[in-house]
Amino acid sequence: MPSEPPSGTRVTYTQQFRRCGKRDCSVCSHGEPGHGPYWYAYWRQDGRVRTRYIGRRAPVAQAAASPAFQSSANVACAPALAAASLRVRTLGAFQVWRGAEALPGTLWGRRGCGVLFKCLLAAPGYRLRREQAVELLWPDADPAIGAANLRLATYQLRKALDVPGAGYVQSAERSLQLAPMPGGTAPPGWLDAEAFAGAAETALAGSDVSTCRAALALYGGDYLPDDVYAEWTVARRDDLRRLYQGVLVHLAGLYTSRGNVHAALQALQRMLQLDPCHEAAARSAMRLYAASSRRAEAIRAYYCLADALRRELALRPEPETQALFRALQHQELPLQ
Repeated sequence: MPSEPPSGTRVTYTQQFRRCGKRDCSVCSHGEPGHGPYWYAYWRQDGRVRTRYIGRRAPVAQAAASPAFQSSANVACAPALAAASLRVRTLGAFQVWRGAEALPGTLWGRRGCGVLFKCLLAAPGYRLRREQAVELLWPDADPAIGAANLRLATYQLRKALDVPGAGYVQSAERSLQLAPMPGGTAPPGWLDAEAFAGAAETALAGSDVSTCRAALALYGGDYLPDDVYAEWTVARRDDLRRLYQGVLVHLAGLYTSRGNVHAALQALQRMLQLDPCHEAAARSAMRLYAASSRRAEAIRAYYCLADALRRELALRPEPETQALFRALQHQELPLQ
């Protein structure tokens, strides 16, 4: 990747925060945006979006100090600064930043405004046909009333997001579209749910422990927890939760193959805290406990699973799990 944009290329500047993923980091704790903000430059070259880290200092100062920036970026610098990228947290909480500015939560309590924004975030390409939006927000309303409600919600959303020279909600004849970076390309990771999903899919396709851990660090909690009863959030919430759980189980398998029983059990315990009825995870934990001469803990893991299945699903453990339990009772080891 080139270190400088080619001469004459239009460059977009954004400020971004970064989360380090370290446990107990006060800068990345709940409600805090993360480390930064830092300046980044984005431009298109050879059909791809390129990026360059600038630092904490504004790019105007960089342009004054750097001949390369003087030759290529000064013309585009002023309008790009006005169009700061959105950054949105949807996992574990709902928070929105426009550049370095945290937008107040009171904005999203207005009738229809917050729901319309969240629906656009979840829509393919951040685009909704107007009739789709009406059906999601006011399914029982008269079409004319629904259309009027949508116009009001769109006005309120633009009032919440837009700044002079930068419109984040764009409309065509029959659709609305969210533009997280007006006039440019939003930086990677601007929407945490998408960043996590991409990282999780990469982790599941490989066999690298650090990639799995990095993906897990991006999951801040359930998707839009304040909208848990909204039907349009259920599928996305379940998909992201399954991805998170899948990475945990995959990570446990990687640790097991490397002989790191302690780390594998930690991952499985996190999995079972999230879903006590996950039978494959429980069986894996039982085998690891047994292989570590911790038979009592293996038996306890079975009882916890059986109790959760009976209480939540009115089911009994699968035959494979019951056979493993009987082998533990009779101390038929080693169990693989």
